[in-house]
Amino acid sequence: MTVTISCSPQGNSQTEFAEKTRPDYTVNLTATAIPSDPAETTLSTTCVGVTYSYYDGLNNTPIGQPVDVVGLTLTAGVNSCTMVGTFDDPFSDIFTYVSKGSTNNVETPTVVIGVSNMVPNKEYYDLNQDTRAYVILTFNITVVTDVSTYNETATLQVNNEWEGIRSFVDTYYD
Repeated sequence: MTVTISCSPQGNSQTEFAEKTRPDYTVNLTATAIPSDPAETTLSTTCVGVTYSYYDGLNNTPIGQPVDVVGLTLTAGVNSCTMVGTFDDPFSDIFTYVSKGSTNNVETPTVVIGVSNMVPNKEYYDLNQDTRAYVILTFNITVVTDVSTYNETATLQVNNEWEGIRSFVDTYYD
């Protein structure tokens, strides 16, 4: 006997959620457990953890080690579990800045990683944009039935579109 996971909103397969595009990191996802044997009763379905991995986009090779995702509320249920919330920007753009009206000849520049760490009202003069093609979030789901316990996974791909950083740059000085 086996259990499969059905994702909603569904992506390209039953175990994939519909893709997201940077800078949209808000999700409202449901994973439903479906036992292969109709006589098998699902007792609980729980998302026990979420990680993401970077991919280069050339040959779909993961880059580095998986990173824990924070910012999501994971709610268990009998036949399904939900993952709701907004996770942190997984892309690592590097900004170098100085105080407004200053230069790197007058003050020591500050370097920050990530759009969320770029403070307002600064003069940033160098942006090293994260060029990784996408990240894949992996949702580890445990399904307990009256017969056994199953560990399944579901995934969500977040594409690194150039519009995300362009939009940030366009509105930073507004």
